[in-house]
Amino acid sequence: MAKKVGITRQQYKDIKKKDHQQMNAFLIRFWQDGYNDGLAAGKKSNVSSADIENAIRGIKGMGEMRVKAVMQRVYKLYEAVTE
Repeated sequence: MAKKVGITRQQYKDIKKKDHQQMNAFLIRFWQDGYNDGLAAGKKSNVSSADIENAIRGIKGMGEMRVKAVMQRVYKLYEAVTE
């Protein structure tokens, strides 16, 4: 189950007291923390291109040429992500 996201009562009281600049800085930090958590979770994914190829080969009606065409697209996606 995903980690519960929320604020404590004290954080709520502190937020109410913030001016525009403080609130902007708080929201940027809040967003950055969420982004970093999502990035870390995405890096934990252990699905490789070989796993994808094996899954595709298991589909009835997928011949060698079709699998190669699909895998070329998958390899392009992996290249785009790692650049």
